[in-house]
Amino acid sequence: GIIGAGDYGFNSNCPLAPDFLIPAASCAVNVNFTPLGLGARGGAITINSNAELADAVANRVALSGAGFAVPVPELSLSTTSLRFGSQTVGSQSEAQALILSNIGLANLIISGTRFDGDAGFISSNNNVSFNGGETILRCGSSLAPSARCYYAIAFAPSTEGSKNATFTISTNLSAGASVIILSGTATSRPRPSISITPQSLDLGNQTIFTRSNTRTITISNSGDAPLTVSNIFVEGQITAEFFLASAPNPFVPLGG
Repeated sequence: GIIGAGDYGFNSNCPLAPDFLIPAASCAVNVNFTPLGLGARGGAITINSNAELADAVANRVALSGAGFAVPVPELSLSTTSLRFGSQTVGSQSEAQALILSNIGLANLIISGTRFDGDAGFISSNNNVSFNGGETILRCGSSLAPSARCYYAIAFAPSTEGSKNATFTISTNLSAGASVIILSGTATSRPRPSISITPQSLDLGNQTIFTRSNTRTITISNSGDAPLTVSNIFVEGQITAEFFLASAPNPFVPLGG
C-alpha cells in the first residue's frame, strides 16, 4: 500500500499487490500539497511492501511545505467622511481629496463610483495640492499593491438647505463597496433688495403754471448685494406736470 499523511495527497502508477514491480523497474508517486492552515506544514508518504528494510523509516518520505494566504487587495481610505461647511448656492467649493491606498498583496479593481442622496456633490476636475508637494495620481480602474490614488470631490449646491449624501466606490474587495459620507450646508446667494419710501406723494394744491416745492423719494438697498438702478422716470396721464427736480446720479447714501 501507499499512504499519504497530513496536508499531502498523491497519485501513483505503482502496481499494488497482488501485482508487483519487477527487478530494475520503477514507478512514480506524484505528491501534491493542499495546506489546511498557515505556516509550516509537515507530512509524509509511506510505502508498505515486502522489501527488507534497513531501518524503521526507510519506507517513509518526509514532506514539508508552508501555507500562506491567497494574495488579496486591502483598501485604506484617508477618511470616511468629507464635510464642506457652508457654500453659497450657485457657487462651487474647493475640491477635497479622498485618497485610496492599496495595502494588500493583489491589485485593487475599481469597477465604478456613484453619488447617492442630496444633489450638489460632484467629482471635480480641479487639481488638489498635497502636503510636501507629493504627487498622487487620480484613481483609474485598478490600483497596484502599495500604490495610492485620489478622487477630487466638491460641493456645488443649487438649492438652499442642509445637504447629506454618500460617495460609493465599488471594488473587488470581499467586504463589498466602500461608502464615504458627504455633508454641507447651502446658503442663499447675496441679493439686492429695493425699498422705496414713501410709497406715495401728495404735493397738495398748486397754482397753475407755478412750480411746487421739491419732495424727496428715498431708495434704499436692504439686501446683501449691490443694487443697480437702470432708470428713473415719471409715468402717468399727465407726466408733463410731474418731473424729476434734479438728476438722480450720483446717489447720495443716507444713513448708510
